[in-house]
Amino acid sequence: MPVFLMHTIFAAGVRVVLIKIGINQWYIHIPVGLIITFIGPAIAAIIMHKTKFLEIFIYPTRVIKIN
Repeated sequence: MPVFLMHTIFAAGVRVVLIKIGINQWYIHIPVGLIITFIGPAIAAIIMHKTKFLEIFIYPTRVIKIN
């Protein structure tokens, strides 16, 4: 679920970066966007899973115990 939610952040980010550097062609935006929206959140999830203090973003119920 967190990877699904993160893909929109990565998609918007890659579009902003591509537009800022002057790439406005749809045939570049679509493949680059698809690649980044799948690979970016997966890499972020791996990094967050390996670091304990970032794991709260992926699995908050594991980190926060409610009695």
